[in-house]
Amino acid sequence: MLKKICLLLAIVICSALSAPSASAKSGDVVMHINPSEQDLELEPGHRYESSITVYNVGRLGFDFEVSISPYQTQNTDYSPDFSTESAYTRITEWITLPQTEFHVEPGYAEVVNFVIDVPDNVPGGGQYAAIMVRPKNNSEESDASIKIVGQIAAIIYGHVNGDEVRADGSMLEHHFPSFILGNNFSITSTFENTGNIDYRVIETLSIRNFFTNEEIITPLTLSSAGHPLGTLKASVLPGTTRVVSMSWTGAPQLGIFRVTNTISYLDHSEVYEKVVVLCPLWLIVLFAIFIIIIVIAVVSYFRRQRKNEPQAFW
Repeated sequence: MLKKICLLLAIVICSALSAPSASAKSGDVVMHINPSEQDLELEPGHRYESSITVYNVGRLGFDFEVSISPYQTQNTDYSPDFSTESAYTRITEWITLPQTEFHVEPGYAEVVNFVIDVPDNVPGGGQYAAIMVRPKNNSEESDASIKIVGQIAAIIYGHVNGDEVRADGSMLEHHFPSFILGNNFSITSTFENTGNIDYRVIETLSIRNFFTNEEIITPLTLSSAGHPLGTLKASVLPGTTRVVSMSWTGAPQLGIFRVTNTISYLDHSEVYEKVVVLCPLWLIVLFAIFIIIIVIAVVSYFRRQRKNEPQAFW
């Protein structure tokens, strides 16, 4: 009996030693920051204090570190660039973090404070930076199946007041289709910023059924997750061009609608109204086949009629 117990114990120990070491799994470390963007009005020679809050909405507690990076964008799709420095990212030199390393348990949050000391005699205009929040890899196993390497950013839009501030820009293009194959409904606009400070674009969408006039989407419509469906806000940084897309998520495959698109930026406001037809590709193909069959039938009919006509002999 004693031998059996010893043998069983040896099997359990060997199994434990040979089992793969625990590693991070998807959903273990999930964080959220608030606010994700901040607009700060700055005066030369003044100090400002602000903060962001990091929430742990995952299953495990984790350590994280924060740092300051410049914030710029690439291309018209506005891919974020956290490494390029320019005259618009000097604010990174003005920001200090009293604390850079933190620990947060599940269901809790940590406040990250930062201070901005604006130098004297700095020119007015936009200044942009990001507070980077990066979880530290708590697993030391080199063969861990999932490494925690993600990071999120809180964007700082600094507006330094001064006589040099110049807000200027224009809308270069506006694509508002009237006929759409399928349900890929999207209105795109291209904006250019020729000033030295960012400006906001606000777009709204109103959609009504063409036949019943029923409201389907308004500027106040929210998704089931609480996200706005009928309103979009986007920032355009100085010296950049940005494409802004307003989409109708969940649009039907077939229908006729009255659509109103309102665009506001700087001191401009534009209103566009159209009747939009959504039609699936298969219906177009079916209709084309039907027309071809009709044409063939008509041609065949007239050919038969011509053959049946009496011939004149002289």
